[in-house]
Amino acid sequence: GYSGDDGQATSAQIYAPWNAAVDRTDTYLYIADRDNNKIRRVNLSSGIITHVATTSSPAGIGFDSGGNVYIASSNDIIQKIDPVTLEIITVAGILGNGGYSGDTGPATSAQIDAPFGIAVDSHDHIYFPEFSNHVARKLIPSAIRISGTPTNDNVGDHAVTIEVDDGISTDSQSFTITVINVNTPPEIAVIPRQTIYVNAEGASMSFTATDDVTAGCDLSITYTTSDLSLLSVNNISYTCSAGTYYLLLTPTTDQSGAVSITLTLSDGENLSATRTFTVIVSPPGAGNALSFDGTDDVVEVPASSLYETDYSTFEFWVKPQDNVNEDSIIIGLRTETNNCRFNLNMNVAANQIGLWNDVNFRTISYPLTPGRWYHLALVDDGTSSAKLYINGVQYAYPIEINTVPTNQTLIIGGMQGRTEYFSGSIDEVRIWNTNLSQEQIRENMCKRLTGEESNLVAYFRFDNTTGTKLVDLSGNDNHGTLLTMDNSDWVTSGAALGDDSAYDYVGSVITDFSASIAHSDGDQFTATGDGGTYTGIHVYLVNESPNTTTIPDGYTSMDTDHYYGVFPIGTSPTYSVAYNYSGNTYALDDSNLQMAYRANNAGTWTGFASTQYTSTTTLVKTGIAAFSGISATEFILGKNEAPEISALIVTEIISGYFHTLALKNDGTVWAWGYNNYGQLGDGTTTDKSSPIQVPGMDNVIELATGYDHNLALKNDGTVWAWGLNDYGQLGDGTTTNRTSPVQISGLSNVIQLAAGKYHSLALKNDGTVWTWGYNSNGQLGDGTTTNRNSPIQLSGLINVTALEGGCYFSLALKNDGTVWGLGTNDYGQLGDGTTTSRNTPVQVSGLNNVIALSGGDKSACALKSDGTVWAWGINTYGQLGDGTTTDRNTPVQVLTVNNITMLSTKFDHTHALKSDGTLWGWGRNTDGQLGDGSSTHRTSPVQISGLNNILTLNNGAFHGVAINTYNIIWAWGYNSKGQVGDGTTTNRNTPVLIDFGESGMLTTNEDTGITKTFIATDAESSACDLSIAMASSDLNLFTDNHFTYTCSANSYIISITPEQDLSGFATITIITTDAGGLTASDSFSVTVVSVNDVPVITSESTLIVNEDSTASFTLTATDAESADCSMDITFASSNTTLMPIENISYTCAS
Repeated sequence: GYSGDDGQATSAQIYAPWNAAVDRTDTYLYIADRDNNKIRRVNLSSGIITHVATTSSPAGIGFDSGGNVYIASSNDIIQKIDPVTLEIITVAGILGNGGYSGDTGPATSAQIDAPFGIAVDSHDHIYFPEFSNHVARKLIPSAIRISGTPTNDNVGDHAVTIEVDDGISTDSQSFTITVINVNTPPEIAVIPRQTIYVNAEGASMSFTATDDVTAGCDLSITYTTSDLSLLSVNNISYTCSAGTYYLLLTPTTDQSGAVSITLTLSDGENLSATRTFTVIVSPPGAGNALSFDGTDDVVEVPASSLYETDYSTFEFWVKPQDNVNEDSIIIGLRTETNNCRFNLNMNVAANQIGLWNDVNFRTISYPLTPGRWYHLALVDDGTSSAKLYINGVQYAYPIEINTVPTNQTLIIGGMQGRTEYFSGSIDEVRIWNTNLSQEQIRENMCKRLTGEESNLVAYFRFDNTTGTKLVDLSGNDNHGTLLTMDNSDWVTSGAALGDDSAYDYVGSVITDFSASIAHSDGDQFTATGDGGTYTGIHVYLVNESPNTTTIPDGYTSMDTDHYYGVFPIGTSPTYSVAYNYSGNTYALDDSNLQMAYRANNAGTWTGFASTQYTSTTTLVKTGIAAFSGISATEFILGKNEAPEISALIVTEIISGYFHTLALKNDGTVWAWGYNNYGQLGDGTTTDKSSPIQVPGMDNVIELATGYDHNLALKNDGTVWAWGLNDYGQLGDGTTTNRTSPVQISGLSNVIQLAAGKYHSLALKNDGTVWTWGYNSNGQLGDGTTTNRNSPIQLSGLINVTALEGGCYFSLALKNDGTVWGLGTNDYGQLGDGTTTSRNTPVQVSGLNNVIALSGGDKSACALKSDGTVWAWGINTYGQLGDGTTTDRNTPVQVLTVNNITMLSTKFDHTHALKSDGTLWGWGRNTDGQLGDGSSTHRTSPVQISGLNNILTLNNGAFHGVAINTYNIIWAWGYNSKGQVGDGTTTNRNTPVLIDFGESGMLTTNEDTGITKTFIATDAESSACDLSIAMASSDLNLFTDNHFTYTCSANSYIISITPEQDLSGFATITIITTDAGGLTASDSFSVTVVSVNDVPVITSESTLIVNEDSTASFTLTATDAESADCSMDITFASSNTTLMPIENISYTCAS
């Protein structure tokens, strides 16, 4: 028993005492009162017994030199009692955790088992036997434990000194620690679950590995896979760098699912480690889905106790079709006895989603559209009211989902024993054993899971393309089986699914609903409501290449790194998107950047025109409808060059001695004037006073003329020539005249042409100059005076940027702004301060900063970058423009003209174009070649009246031509050979308009149609594939009813006719559109001149009148310009005796 504390020990009760001991001062007797779980002591002087401590079945007692009492306790610990304070602490063992461990370590971390007895030596070392471990152990309470870990891979002997300091004195001891080499297996870092994409080639993933003795990349590696049909070992390879392994995985074509890969890494001592991880093979974005026929298609997932919780969530994407069955079942659970726990069903015709729990049936009204995807989440939160979230918005059923305490079978698409099978598509089914909140549903509904999420019971992506197995990616192996379904039921999904998503369900007006998501490379995509009604909007990112990378019609490329999607929620919602492409490496060159779109994960992308704001690196498109109109839900960057359109116009006009050439923007060449040597290139020697096309000349970009020969440069860098060839100036290796163009052999990469009277020059893209033809004065620059009938390189001239040919001399402009000349110099036309001819180049004295040159018969001009003009050479007619007729062998400034942008010198006169579009001329004017209305020579510039808005000009020997901003061609001067081009041979001392049919200001008569040619091209479109439309500033005068066009080789010939009997003025805009929706336009004006139409009168041809009687008949008289009954009517009679005029009268109505 137990009693007697604080009384005489001889009267006390004790129970099964196990041990007793007297302390070292012989003051107390300590008793281990085992079955009372007490330590008690007796004062040996007074005989009084007292309670000292409570412990479990004490079995041993001992004392150290300080009087402390040590107790061996049967619950596997050694305790110490302070004899004064009676505080008890554990000094060895772990309470109630018997065993054997911890030698040489801290005693309180060691395991001991059933200690019996205590013995303490003179050094206060404590000894105790352990009954269950069959050992005796020693405890050193005052020991100082020194511990440490050597640095990695550091082996060998290391000296250590320990010093103890008690504040008064110190003591130290040194010893050696030997660290021996012990190899451990390699360590492989944890590898998270990976996702790669169907048909990926060499999809990359990485992990790190380390080892004590073998460098990371020198470890041997082997791998196995759990599904060789999905991922063969032969389709796994790796590279390694600095201990990081990069696995390259190529799954089997068109296969998807989950596969486990087990890696084994071995070091040089054959120690190895393994790591297993899961790889999901999945299509990008929404991937695939299953199509259910509404007759008998279902997926059955085997019984699982994982469904049996009081809290659960069932999520899925569903696309219903027109009802095959009312209340068609989407998903449900049944018991082993086919009792229904619940099923969720749809009635599209009734716009209802129903829940049945085998007892009650309730519905929620919701507008349902066949062929549209919906996200549904059915939540059982343990209450009597189940919740259904439709596209993230909560609805409630006033019934519960039954909880059945037996295994359940998940049925997708129907229910055994029921005929209401589902008709439509299902994707992305997720089963949770927790009740997800609304925010959790919204957070994940538009993005795919990894399969490792907490509380995820089953996860089906539906991403197969073949087979009857529905793979569970949760790791719980709840795989489903397709019943009465086959490969044809695997279809492309259109669910709104990506790798990441963002959403917004808060707003009071449409534009409040806006969501943004960014990609790691820096671009950002935003969708904002702009029409209809809204309850929410999602955007999602698919961070991989889409399932189709075929670029849209009209596009040159597409960014296949990632794309974005939008899922708007509401009634007839429309939205705008803003794609900020800053940071996207694909868009570093953002010219021609556009978006392309598709809906429902479609197999094709379609281009559309968006608005680009380069200052904010943003593309914007508004008014997009997800479910009608431009049905767009996914967007990707692409590049689509906008089409180009321009009216067929003359871009260059150039004159020879008595003929003129024009170059149009379609690359064709036109000619008129003198043709005695075939210089018109039409295969004849017949003069033409109006423009004709030079046959066979296309893709021409520049022209040059000598006196009677021509040069043409094509866009491929080749040169063609025709006309007079008596000195080899055509460069074809002969001296035979050519009435049709011939190619000059051996010349390529040419960028500019020039011609003198009988010689020719070409500048190549390497800055070298080539010459041929007449060389009597060394103008070819080869150091001789020998004529050349094929090109030779002019030595000593490099870095040339422009060439010009005078009569018997040549000029070259270098990239440093200096001018160099060679050839005849009898009047100082080389500008070097002498009259000595040169057969090698010499610099024109004192000229710098020159940007353009022009050469005449025996004089030349230069245009400086400051807009001033300088001239030198002969000055008989004032052709130097310095106010005198004094020849100059060095340049002088032309008086009074500045702000000059272009000049042309030919024979003995010059014209200069000012920046304000006016034209000025000086020099010889015998034949009106200055165009100032006189034949007076001018020693200083005079303005050519009537010419404004001039764009370009060129002089012939005795005539001139110019083109204004409306593409109207003007010409003047000597015209005996028709070189002015006005259809006559009459000289003109003022400019006359040349009808080329390509003016931007057209005139036509009332009721008379016009035609105009446009060149429309697009980098991504075939010839004539662009669509063409017309817009008129006056819809009464010109309408689409009288607009037609034909096309050949990108030349669109537009025909329009004004509405009948109307006149006036209209601006016509021709709009071309490519397949990607980008447009270009060009405009011209039309004046329709009123024409007085002849009146129209109709009447009966014969009238019979009785003698001496009066008769009447009706006639109708109309006139387009006259009001009803406003015309004068007169009568004539073939027999005035029978029918006198005075006997005829009329009235008029309407």
